[in-house]
Amino acid sequence: MNKQILLVGPFPPPLGGISVHNQRLHQLLENESFKVTKVSTHNPNRNRLLNIFELLKQINRYKGNLIHLHVSAFESFVFVIPFIWLILMCKKDKKLVVTIHSGRFLSVYNKFSSINKLIISFFLKNTNHVIAVSSELKFFLMEEIGIPETKISVIPAFLPPDKNANDSDLRKVIDKRKKNVVIAGALKELYGFDVVIKAIKTDSNLLNLYNFIFVFYMDSDPDYAKQILNDCNKLGIHFFREMDSKDFISLLNLSDVFLRPTTTDGDSVAVREAIYLGKCVIASDSVERPDRVHTFKTSDPVSLINVMYNVLNKQEEKNIHDFNQNIKSIIKVYKKLNI
Repeated sequence: MNKQILLVGPFPPPLGGISVHNQRLHQLLENESFKVTKVSTHNPNRNRLLNIFELLKQINRYKGNLIHLHVSAFESFVFVIPFIWLILMCKKDKKLVVTIHSGRFLSVYNKFSSINKLIISFFLKNTNHVIAVSSELKFFLMEEIGIPETKISVIPAFLPPDKNANDSDLRKVIDKRKKNVVIAGALKELYGFDVVIKAIKTDSNLLNLYNFIFVFYMDSDPDYAKQILNDCNKLGIHFFREMDSKDFISLLNLSDVFLRPTTTDGDSVAVREAIYLGKCVIASDSVERPDRVHTFKTSDPVSLINVMYNVLNKQEEKNIHDFNQNIKSIIKVYKKLNI
């Protein structure tokens, strides 16, 4: 098996579900003796056109024969696809694996123009293998786009983190008299910080029971960010900006509950991290969630309040799942392509 691979997608910074996945995948593949070349599709120090040019240049120069591309919902990537495909058509020895990470792909695809739908469907149908992070996404790819089931694998995006990071600086925000609950995401309505704020304002007793800790990362909506930060200051909610992945795992490890109030979602890496760490997980029912997740009605603060009272004294079951299975499944895909 040829163990050269080109990993294409976002890498930290900024911190995010896909970039953390790619960072861990890079390390785990190197642990398995793969020679990994990585190309980041998001470089905050370069403008977008230069990022695209560098991406295409790296793909064109790559001497190996396996490329693994990671995308969210294709929103900012669709016009790059024809150029990638043109390069691959000129290099017949190349094999392409595409992982689609976001459950938003279903709704985003349906809103695309006919031309963009044609570009994406042609690209995915001619990709050697597609990894979907959920069964719902796999079904959509089969039924709506027409990709054969044999070319799709369902592999959750979660890859195990290092549990042994330093947590000494984070303990100051932990309140041992209460349940510590962590909420993380970009300062955008999608991530549901406003739903949590509304729940607290509706039932102020939550502040006596729970110590809320917000973690903000990536880009933001300025007006939404201003309102949420103002509410955090008024309510005395701790918050962090741009926390790195190791510190985030440390914070999760110190906490009791992880809350994911998103209005839509994919296979959230942070949800699976919290499950891996044995934490109570509460999440919106915007998508199908993993076992052991306590769900509330999306964007409904009253439903969230009810769930938070229901889980207050609940003991979580011990994990028995093999969390190394996902990396094994990814490598199995590579082997299937006879790389």
